[in-house]
Amino acid sequence: MERRAFGSSVVWVTIFMVISGASLGGSAVLSARALGPSGRGAFVVSLTLAVFLALLGSCGVGLSGRRRLASAAPRDRTTLPEFRALQWRLMLAQLPIAAIAAFVVLPAIGARESTSQQIVFVAYSVLFLGAGLSRDALYGVGGSRQSSAINAIASVVLLVGVICLPLVGQTSVAAYLAIFALSALFEFVTAIVVASRRSSHHVEARGSGQLLALLRSGPPALVLTFAQMAVLRGDRLIIGAMTDTRRVGLYSVAATATEFMSLGAFAVAQVLFHPVASKKIEPSTVNRLRSLAFYVTAALCLTLFVIAPWVVSVVLGDAFEDAVPLLRVLALAAIPYATYQMDVYYLAAAGHVGLAARVSVVGTATLIVADVVLILAFGVNGAAYACLLAYCAIAILARFAVRTQSQTQSDSSAHDVI
Repeated sequence: MERRAFGSSVVWVTIFMVISGASLGGSAVLSARALGPSGRGAFVVSLTLAVFLALLGSCGVGLSGRRRLASAAPRDRTTLPEFRALQWRLMLAQLPIAAIAAFVVLPAIGARESTSQQIVFVAYSVLFLGAGLSRDALYGVGGSRQSSAINAIASVVLLVGVICLPLVGQTSVAAYLAIFALSALFEFVTAIVVASRRSSHHVEARGSGQLLALLRSGPPALVLTFAQMAVLRGDRLIIGAMTDTRRVGLYSVAATATEFMSLGAFAVAQVLFHPVASKKIEPSTVNRLRSLAFYVTAALCLTLFVIAPWVVSVVLGDAFEDAVPLLRVLALAAIPYATYQMDVYYLAAAGHVGLAARVSVVGTATLIVADVVLILAFGVNGAAYACLLAYCAIAILARFAVRTQSQTQSDSSAHDVI
């Protein structure tokens, strides 16, 4: 990949992710104001559960398929029609799983508001799975910029919908879930169309054997993606189980704000995946981008730490004043999380999915144990301390894993140290 073209892709993907993050952040603020801490908590628990189910339903095909679509080796390459054929099967299989969760799990954890919420929950879980797989396919055929643009547009559509809901007198959890489902539907359909046009040279599927090969490549990636999501959002479910939906609501708005701070690092991780997987980038370029993303993230997070009281007061209002200490601790936690994110994506793109998964599993285990112990000791603030502890641990492990792999490999370029 030409250096100038790659740099342009990073810039555009970052811009699109900032637009997406800002839109999602606006949606979070508006929904929090409309629903209040308790309603926001029930909404976040529903969203988080739907996302975890979608990740399990993907069987890891998204990340593994992204790498196989980009593979330079014909033997390991997956065609787009093969990926699509498996995608439809996985979405169909997701329906009964999501239905069980909606009508059994949601009531059991106290997050059920209405039957309509449960029905929309099923639709959102299936569409979120479809949108995620479609996005991965587009990344796999080299469309990182297009994928990010579609995600940004879908996020803006979501924000517009969230703005309109109170205007038409709809402020229930079900209504907000429905808007999220419509946004996922838009992203799902649009990404399919764009990927198909971009990869017109992938014209044929080669039979069920290829589908099985793609599915078999998924488990390590499934462990990685599920563990990554558990590290990022599993604490919401633990807080909900150990406390109440009000505290989930307080924690979620603080966590959403800090996630926005690490968008630059996430953009770099996404853009690097295809060129690293296809061995089309120099290690020096990767190194410069990683360093730049780290320093930008650190500066933004430290700024948020300082202005946290003002942000909560002006943006969220007095009902969320207890979120200030959470916001400050999570702002610090976002710094090591950014480095972890870039390193595990690099490992996965370079073919070390299992190693990246093991690092993430350690992070998940650390987070769960620390959450239970520290929430019992410090309440919801303990969840933020646990997050900081877990993120520091996996950032160190991921960096060590990248350096270790680079020292044991002799083929330069895409397998050198970041």
